[in-house]
Amino acid sequence: MTVELAEQPENWTEPGAHPVLPGVHRIPLPLPLNGLRAVNVYVIEGPGGPVLIDSGWAGADGGVLEAGLRALGHGLADVAAILVTHSHHDHYTQALVVRRDHGTRVLLGRGEQHSVEAMKRRQEVGGPQSDQLVVAGAPELAAEMAVWSKEGDLADNAPWGEPDIWLDDGQQVPAGGRELEVRATPGHTRGHIVARDATLGVLFTGDHVLPHITPSIGYERAPEPAPLRSYLDSLRLAYGPR
Repeated sequence: MTVELAEQPENWTEPGAHPVLPGVHRIPLPLPLNGLRAVNVYVIEGPGGPVLIDSGWAGADGGVLEAGLRALGHGLADVAAILVTHSHHDHYTQALVVRRDHGTRVLLGRGEQHSVEAMKRRQEVGGPQSDQLVVAGAPELAAEMAVWSKEGDLADNAPWGEPDIWLDDGQQVPAGGRELEVRATPGHTRGHIVARDATLGVLFTGDHVLPHITPSIGYERAPEPAPLRSYLDSLRLAYGPR
């Protein structure tokens, strides 16, 4: 079954809880970045409490997520689980804050273990891609990125840690009285996942597919050797039933 998507505001960053599908709303959260201005969090409502797809950047949204949930009749304490598509700051870190404050379960793709562990030790290790850039013949860029990364690490007070559940390709996650199928889509990050709702005929893509820009590839603390190859392979996946 495929359900028609609700029309969205012309300015996709407009605050609010925007209906997308029956029982599914989109809450854009502001980001502390010069380029990308917001990240989408999806709320899937159901009898066991809402499930979130992604969570936002810890400390950056000024209560926008809580306000959006409140508009739907929920509070942060009502959230049953947060399924995170990948471990970048703007998708993962606020989930850890919600878990700390309310005990909410956090789910993340198993392939993100490498970068999550490296982020926990970010004061001890070099910047992302440093070794790969040197091997590729760009030592000056590697040195520049190392300085930039170190400055960012010193200013970074976002929480880091492991999720409650590591998700594998093909795993089913309950949400809204239905099941979301997890598909591994490495490329943007080593352990990026998407979530498919076969009942509604929709796919929550995280940063695997974006509407107006091409995702960055392999920008993470512990990238795989050939992230572009993995990304192209992931784009070729057939998201139908196995």
